[in-house]
Amino acid sequence: MSVHYGDAATGLVPYGYPAFAQSLIRKRFTIDVDALVADDLLIVGVLPLGCSPSYMVLDSDALDVDAEPTAAVKVGLINDAIDDVSEGSKVEELFTATEAVRAGGVEVGETAAVVRVTPVNYDRAIALEVTAGAATAKAGQIGLTVFYTTE
Repeated sequence: MSVHYGDAATGLVPYGYPAFAQSLIRKRFTIDVDALVADDLLIVGVLPLGCSPSYMVLDSDALDVDAEPTAAVKVGLINDAIDDVSEGSKVEELFTATEAVRAGGVEVGETAAVVRVTPVNYDRAIALEVTAGAATAKAGQIGLTVFYTTE
């Protein structure tokens, strides 16, 4: 298991904080991957303190080009502070994305779990956990657009 960070998760790309209560922010986080390896954590971005997601859309290049692809990821949050993420951190699943990472495309997080996230008083990692590695890996990019707000 390895932990990989996108530019927004390392602070190289800024992310917004809602200026007013119930303001909505839209941010697309990205991460470049060489291969999807089982159990790897891909930290794509940050959910700011006091915020909860309203909507999530994952887009991906085709990252498993095998005739019988196996790649799968779960999308979610790590309930540790962003600075405390480690190889032992667990992703709280909000939705799964299988077809998008296999063949390329888009998957929308249309689950109750996405809109039921309780805000906390620290920045949390927005992460992808690779639940099944690619049978025949291909390098590419995964994007995750997150709409988030304060209470």
